[in-house]
Amino acid sequence: MRAAAAGLLLLLAADVSPKGGGFRETRWKGGDFVAAANEPLDRVVEGGETVGLKISGLGESCLLRKRIYPMRLPCRFAFRVRWTDKKFQDAFPSVHVVLDPPEIHSEWWEAPITDHVGRWRDGVRNFLVHFSTNPDWRYAGLSTDLETSDRKHEFSPPKGEWIDLEIRLGLMRSSVFAVGKEIAVCDADLRGARTFTYGIGDQTSTFVELDEFRYSEGR
Repeated sequence: MRAAAAGLLLLLAADVSPKGGGFRETRWKGGDFVAAANEPLDRVVEGGETVGLKISGLGESCLLRKRIYPMRLPCRFAFRVRWTDKKFQDAFPSVHVVLDPPEIHSEWWEAPITDHVGRWRDGVRNFLVHFSTNPDWRYAGLSTDLETSDRKHEFSPPKGEWIDLEIRLGLMRSSVFAVGKEIAVCDADLRGARTFTYGIGDQTSTFVELDEFRYSEGR
């Protein structure tokens, strides 16, 4: 009788437990990332418990995880990030979920972004969150660009403060949360999206760092 009751409790617990897969990354090694930039790099840290990059000028960049992960919608992507030093008046940090990137041995990985206005080559899309200190450059949403999309938000963290940014993707509608509060809701048709990788970006000479990344399936 006790065994039957215990079995029933296990079944009930299984029914209410989160379903689907997920993973967490908190330490990386050399070769785990591609530093994609259309400006010379001022600084790049590609391994250890924290990674980061900064470009020297006014262009665009992304420290892109060199791995392709399966994705099942709806799902969540969480970044623990911060920005520190900046060369110019404002800071221009960003995070990226790159959707359906080309296979890992493709030439695309050798130069994923364009040379002038920073866009992902071959029409690859990303879900972008650009959280600049300049309100004109606070964008969130689906785009082929590294720094703009069709949706703006109002969030910008102070210098040196670690923050948690979460992107929640659905089939047709997605949202962004910062430090637990919703900052943007975006229409984004993601039917057909099957894989992803992730990255952090500097879009005008700002040192941007990543301490942790998490992926989980479900709302």
